[in-house]
Amino acid sequence: MPLHWTIDHDLRLVAVRVDGDLTLAHVHEYLDALVAANAMPYGKLFDVSGPSGRLTLEELRTLGAQMREYGRGGTVGPLALVVDSSSHWSAATFADAAGRHRPINVFRDREAAMRWLAERIGPRR
Repeated sequence: MPLHWTIDHDLRLVAVRVDGDLTLAHVHEYLDALVAANAMPYGKLFDVSGPSGRLTLEELRTLGAQMREYGRGGTVGPLALVVDSSSHWSAATFADAAGRHRPINVFRDREAAMRWLAERIGPRR
């Protein structure tokens, strides 16, 4: 599985790393796990900065549209995408397709992404 994630209920944070060839089926499995763990409202750090297979632009648009639907059904947390320079356009395409129902930002630096998320998810409970 190319998606590796941890869910921290205390921090209300999901950290995801992509390592390998990614498909929409992998992303759907991840989303199902978030729903089952009641973690959709949590902040998400999605790191695709390492070497991995990318989704096509059409798949990213489809996924973005699906994320808009999650947003209509309830609260979804902020999303920080960490990408390398070759993935910036793809990340922007996804963010545009996902709509503006939640904060989404694209970063090239993991620490900057974490700072941005921390401002949006607030202090520990």
